[in-house]
Amino acid sequence: MHDPITLPAATLPEHGPGNRAAEQQAPAPTLIRLSTLLESVAKEDRIKPLQEFERAIHKGVIAAAPLHDTITVPYLDAQGRDATHEGTDDLLLDTPELRAWLATQVSESRYLLIQNGAPIQITQQQIESGELDFERLSAIRKAVAGQRVQTPAAPQAKTSKPAASKSKSGQKAPAAKAKDAPTTTPDAAK
Repeated sequence: MHDPITLPAATLPEHGPGNRAAEQQAPAPTLIRLSTLLESVAKEDRIKPLQEFERAIHKGVIAAAPLHDTITVPYLDAQGRDATHEGTDDLLLDTPELRAWLATQVSESRYLLIQNGAPIQITQQQIESGELDFERLSAIRKAVAGQRVQTPAAPQAKTSKPAASKSKSGQKAPAAKAKDAPTTTPDAAK
């Protein structure tokens, strides 16, 4: 496991450029590896951060520098099955924006899994604390109930197959031709 990295502090002028007498130490930015950041969240919360990572870099929400190291990150896919992400590790600027983005992606991961019927535990405390939104969970529940009403889960009664029909002459009717079957005969292929 990698610890966060702190860069050397930069010096910034207090009153405009070139005023070296009044330089002030700026707080050192902290860097964190993507692998370390992902290890800090549960496996079921990693799908959206993995899916949205490149987009967040592109939009400027995350500042990242690629590393040569390869990472393997276990996560649950959208259906709640075990999956693995393999890729390169990145060094990220650990900012409040990064942490807010991660918190949003963690919540979105949970909603995605819940919506797809994955066995994710939801507690009353998560809802009451605002960690999970009651209205959104209610909308997901309503959509799932609507699907169940349209597609009943109860087993259907088995029906017997109809007997093969016979033509007027007492012979069985010829089998129906498949639409995709070739219409050539062996003689025509020569």
